[in-house]
Formats: sequence, C-alpha cells, structure tokens
Amino acid sequence: MKKKLALFMTMMLMATSLVGCSSEQKAYFDETQKMANWESSESDVTGKMVLKVAVPAVEEGTAAVKPEMKFETINVDFNAKGYTLNEQGKDLKGIVTMNLKSDKDLIDIKDVKIFVDGDKVYISKNYFEGIITSAGEAIPEKIKQIKQEYILIDGSVNSAMMTDDELMKN
Repeated sequence: MKKKLALFMTMMLMATSLVGCSSEQKAYFDETQKMANWESSESDVTGKMVLKVAVPAVEEGTAAVKPEMKFETINVDFNAKGYTLNEQGKDLKGIVTMNLKSDKDLIDIKDVKIFVDGDKVYISKNYFEGIITSAGEAIPEKIKQIKQEYILIDGSVNSAMMTDDELMKN
C-alpha cells in the first residue's frame, strides 16, 4: 500500500504541474491562465486531500489474492505559500514552498520547493526522497548521487489549450 501511495503522490504532483484530465480541470487551467496575466500574485493555501488506496485482500497463510479489493483512506494535510511574477513579454516565474503530512504517518515531507520559469518546473529533490521513504524504500544510489538540489520537469505541455478529447487521451 505504501508503494501505491508513493507512486500516486509522485504522479499527482507531476500531473498537476503538466497535464489535466477532465473538463473541470480544463476550466481550472483556463482560469489559471487568466491569473497568469496578472503582474504578480501571492497565495497561501491550506487544504486536505483524501486518498482512497486499493489494497488487495490476501488470505492468511497463502499467497492467493482474493478478487475483491479493500480500500484504505488516507488523509493528507498540506499547506503551500507561493508567489508568481509575470512581466510582460517574459516567461512566467513562480515559487512555491509546500509541506505534506498524512494522518497515518506515511507521509511527512517538509519544505518542498517548486520553482517555475516559463515551461521549466524545478522540484526540490527532498520531495522525491520523501515519497520514496514514505513507501518504506531506501533512497536509490542514483538519486543520492544527484548533486543538484532540484530536479527539472519539462512543463511544456499546455493542457489549458487542449480539447476534452485530447485530455482524455493523456
């Protein structure tokens, strides 16, 4: 279950910074695009995500998995502070500092920093390390060897300009 949760959290962060998947999210991104035309904005967001993670039911004493699935609910509290700067004719720039903590002590990630510079999204390495350790895994040597404090994600996919059909394909 921890591995599924870690995968979900990684995919959620990537998906929310790269693509949408519904008409509601498209509307949200359209509104966000309007906000991007502001010269600058500051935000302070606190919220709660409720995750329902599928856990296969296993018979005791055997490795057989029953077809029915159990669901475990995990509540994740988060807070984020951000600032964006939109100078006319230049790429949008922004910074977010975020903390995540779950009610079941699965996730406790502090001081995640995200920088946006146009289509480039830099996410602090401690986010990925936190997700991996939340899954009960050791941090892989390849990640330990990364000397940079931030990992770059290409944010050039603009889902706000995609049709509903295109969103559903992604």
